Amino acid sequence: MAAYGPRWKQRRKFALMTLRDFGVGKRSLEGNVKEEGNALVQEVLSQNGQPFDVKVMLQNAVCNVICSIVFGDRFEYGDPDFLRLVGLLNAVVEAKPTFSDALSMLHPVFRHLRLSRSSMQGKIVKMFQALQEFGGEQIEKHRETFDPNDIRDFVDAFLLEQQRAEDEQARENFADKELQEVLVDLFMAGTETTATATRWALLYMMVNPEIQEKVSSP
Repeated sequence: MAAYGPRWKQRRKFALMTLRDFGVGKRSLEGNVKEEGNALVQEVLSQNGQPFDVKVMLQNAVCNVICSIVFGDRFEYGDPDFLRLVGLLNAVVEAKPTFSDALSMLHPVFRHLRLSRSSMQGKIVKMFQALQEFGGEQIEKHRETFDPNDIRDFVDAFLLEQQRAEDEQARENFADKELQEVLVDLFMAGTETTATATRWALLYMMVNPEIQEKVSSP
């Protein structure tokens, strides 16, 4: 969502390096996924064979895997903070942007249009701001227990870079506001896309039992 430029490049470089350090794209992330998978299975079993909508469950599971990387721990599905986070993510995804809103998201040049600026002051912007506020709260919680010798997660890695910043440019690149925006990008880009792809995979297996058998076999 950020405008392309030097700061965007810095953000992307830091995000990719740090995510790799915490297992993204590696087998070391498998433990987080398995833990969440087990929690998801228990949630399904708790329905006692009654019909249910798997959409929310999958969103919770995917979002929690991201939480384990960026915040260092997963949430219980009934945790008020977690419900607030998932609710905000769903609200942004389900919002119906105007044509000018969509243009603003597709290319930075459209953000300079008068119409685009006025429309983007509405509901979608407020939702993004609420997501950033949630990220800010998590940052403050991390700052209270931060130990430069024990980097637990993505937020800690960012706070460490804040401490290391020696000039004004570096301090701007690693300001809290930058981290809040990165967190929004990670959750927005990762939660709905992965959850929806997984739902399609489940549907595919439901209508193709022979594929389901191959997937479930040891």
